[in-house]
Amino acid sequence: MRILLIRPGALGDTILSLPIVEAITQKHPGSVITLLGSKQYGFLMPDGVMTEAFDSPKWAWIFENSSTGKALIPEHFDLAYVILKESRQIVNNLKNAGIQTVQASSNPVEGQSIVETICHRLSLPAPEKKPYLERLRLAKTSRRAWIGPGSGSRKKNASIKILSQTYKLLRNHCRLDLVVTLGEPDLWLLEDSGFQEFVKETKAEAVANTSLDIVVATYCNSCIYIGNDSGVSHLAAALGIPSIVFFKTTSPEVWGPWTTEQNLLKIRLTEDSDEQNPGLDTLYSQVLLFAEKHLSNPVF
Repeated sequence: MRILLIRPGALGDTILSLPIVEAITQKHPGSVITLLGSKQYGFLMPDGVMTEAFDSPKWAWIFENSSTGKALIPEHFDLAYVILKESRQIVNNLKNAGIQTVQASSNPVEGQSIVETICHRLSLPAPEKKPYLERLRLAKTSRRAWIGPGSGSRKKNASIKILSQTYKLLRNHCRLDLVVTLGEPDLWLLEDSGFQEFVKETKAEAVANTSLDIVVATYCNSCIYIGNDSGVSHLAAALGIPSIVFFKTTSPEVWGPWTTEQNLLKIRLTEDSDEQNPGLDTLYSQVLLFAEKHLSNPVF
């Protein structure tokens, strides 16, 4: 069976599609899957899954107001799964092309993981929680801590002081090197005095605007990750790196990484969370427990 999965989106959306791909494979063993999404992330897909660009001219017909489809479709598909907020036109065109189509809104349900929500809407089995990109990790874990201080939206970011304090707690527990990675939307941090002071104080390696494949190859063997709700945080968790992820304006229940619970610490911050907030004592206690579980060779 040839299956078309339409799931465009950024890095986090693509990584959250990995368990959905596995659920499709479980329901349709032996099927050949083509993901219509972000081609730049195609290397993250498992073997046997082809990736094509959602905005390619090849697929322009699925957006047209009217289409016979059959004369334009580049190849035959038996079944299509469509995951979009608004998908009526696309679904109609796929059906006109003779493709059986199952659709699911990508709108979340409060308190439920978006992965569970979409699988339920598509009548797919619930996928296992696991690090879906662990195959990309190097064999030997380093002593590197990896911090992703951005998210693409400043409103979603924990303060540099909270990230700094979290790292210092880990560093006091275990000897660590530190790398800080920034994507293009987060380059403003390079001009932020608090960020500059943090990098200088911790002697961190700051890496900006590096291609995703290089980030994966270079930092996949980090021993721990700290970051906000972002595509990079989903990447680290999917690689199997023990991850501490802060959620400020988004729901950790809905948008948290789909990985093993013991490898993930999700921390909800309030809008006014800062280094003076008394509730942070509980937060840092959680961090210490997480460090004791995942970091060896403590410093005494």
